[in-house]
Amino acid sequence: GAARGAGPNGVIDHPTDHATERPTERRRYDIHGAAVEVASADAALLQLLDGRLLPFATADAGSVAAVTFRFLTSPEGPPPRAAADVGRPVYDLRSGHVLYFEDGDVINVEHEGVTMVADLGAGLVETWVGDADHRARWLATHPFFTLAILEVLKRRGLHSVHAAACAADGGSVLLVPGQSGAGKTTLALALARAGLGLLGDDTVFLAERESTLQVLGFPDEVDVTDQTASLLPELSHLLERPKPPGAVKHRLRAEEVYEARLVGSGRPTALVFPEVAGCEDSTLVPMSPDDALMELLPNVLLTEASSSQSHLDALGRLASGVPSYRMTVGTDLHGAATLLATVAST
Repeated sequence: GAARGAGPNGVIDHPTDHATERPTERRRYDIHGAAVEVASADAALLQLLDGRLLPFATADAGSVAAVTFRFLTSPEGPPPRAAADVGRPVYDLRSGHVLYFEDGDVINVEHEGVTMVADLGAGLVETWVGDADHRARWLATHPFFTLAILEVLKRRGLHSVHAAACAADGGSVLLVPGQSGAGKTTLALALARAGLGLLGDDTVFLAERESTLQVLGFPDEVDVTDQTASLLPELSHLLERPKPPGAVKHRLRAEEVYEARLVGSGRPTALVFPEVAGCEDSTLVPMSPDDALMELLPNVLLTEASSSQSHLDALGRLASGVPSYRMTVGTDLHGAATLLATVAST
């Protein structure tokens, strides 16, 4: 075989991928104890993942990977499954599908010409990106990769929540769950500029640590809409820049813009479900644990039964264990951050 040599950020050169005649490179990441390996001959694609997973990068190539991701540019795609092997839909897409196959614990995703086969039983995720244009790279490294890594970690006791999370002094963590457009990122950046620590602006994990429910961070790149950039003066310059190729939002790392303190974990102390409003002032209204749980249930993808049940149980513990609020988010972000900081520290 070809010689192997580790370079910056844990890059390891490997033999040529004969489908592309370019050397395949590998990256290693350690996500809360799960060793993840990524392999591709597409440097631009690997750069996108490096941007997302920078805090988890490691040069340690000795540990056995919990999962290996392979990104392939072969236009043929994966071999067809047997006709009798019928998958169960687990997520709705306008075009394409997300199917789960009980036999082997496999997820198959097809969307806009990109195909992923996540063989979770074997610890191998393969994604075919065809000609690897900007859109295909973004799909492969963002929604496709996110779905697969969340399912990998779910089977290791790390249960995802689609939420922003910030930490006050003492390790107390405020969670702001919500779907895209709810205001999670805007509030996370407002709290970061107010001095709170950041665990993530879009996704974090719940896990049992010493019989206590903890929030574990996932400090991804922050995707910023034009609306968010217009509300935060220090980001207004983004409105004059083109968005990255294939992206629909601007990208930044909060720790670079705000010198935000990245926090690895903490104890949850409050849940705030936001809704963007046209008013100036923000308001908080208490909500019941049952209502909070109902809001959190869409976080669970109903795939493998045992880990899916554990995910539901973790969300139930979260909803019943901390106070929950609905928040009307006004345009005065300083006031919104002050209101949330008070809740976070109680």
